[in-house]
Amino acid sequence: MRMKPIAAMLAVALGTTAVGLAAAPPPGKAALNAVAARQTQMKRLREATKAINGYIQGAHDDSGQVRAAAATLQDVGSKMPHLFPRGTAVGVGTSRAKPAIWSERAAVSRRIAAFRAAAANFARAAATGDKAQIAPQFRAVGAACKACHDPYQAPPR
Repeated sequence: MRMKPIAAMLAVALGTTAVGLAAAPPPGKAALNAVAARQTQMKRLREATKAINGYIQGAHDDSGQVRAAAATLQDVGSKMPHLFPRGTAVGVGTSRAKPAIWSERAAVSRRIAAFRAAAANFARAAATGDKAQIAPQFRAVGAACKACHDPYQAPPR
């Protein structure tokens, strides 16, 4: 019966693989810090968009908040090319960055450039304080965010 030796070899191979996976080192401190830094910047974006949305929806009439939020969008946009170092994908801390970010780097760079352009256009509109100009530029910023989040962000765990 040849089945027993094959089954034994398969069991050893699977066991060795399982031990190897279990023994994989945890992500390094630098990778965890990079994920935390990225998430801090994304939280800044979320807070900025809340302030902008509140203005557009009439929850407040503080155009100064909108201008400050516009500056935040531009600031985070300028940092985006550096927020995704290799080794910070899903599985590193609480990262939701899909590996495609690194395998499709040119597409990601174009999307970041589109976000930065949308943020700049939004900042010009925000400077006017005119909701009629601000709202469509804010939609463009949202579309630029979605263009990255849809293909490159894993769903929450």
